[in-house]
Amino acid sequence: MAADLGSRGLSDLEARGHEIGLHFHEDAHLGPDPERLPPDVWCRTMAEEIELIHRADVGGSIRYWSGGNLYPGVLQAAACAGVGVYSDWKDPHSQSPHELVVGVNPWRPGPILRTCPALPSTTRTARSSTSQMG
Repeated sequence: MAADLGSRGLSDLEARGHEIGLHFHEDAHLGPDPERLPPDVWCRTMAEEIELIHRADVGGSIRYWSGGNLYPGVLQAAACAGVGVYSDWKDPHSQSPHELVVGVNPWRPGPILRTCPALPSTTRTARSSTSQMG
């Protein structure tokens, strides 16, 4: 873990203007059958993970998260934990994003990299994004 190792990777990224978020793998963080747990357990676990990010010397607020798309209470749990920007909604039955959000990416250039000529691209009929970056 970055905080235990004294790694400055996350804080260096934040210093360059990147937003740091939480990527949540519920089975790794909550154990087997996480969908059976109440939202307050999810909230507490997400808040603990956010605290670990702050222990890695990230000073800004953590507002952005991904993961937990099979859990019916994920929005409630995330609101409780203080995150409100959900990056990767997927249909729980198909595990696929809706065609209207395929290719939507909140990435933005930081102060060092001001342009990116080959952002990931897709078409409305594509099933997944394809990157043109080498």
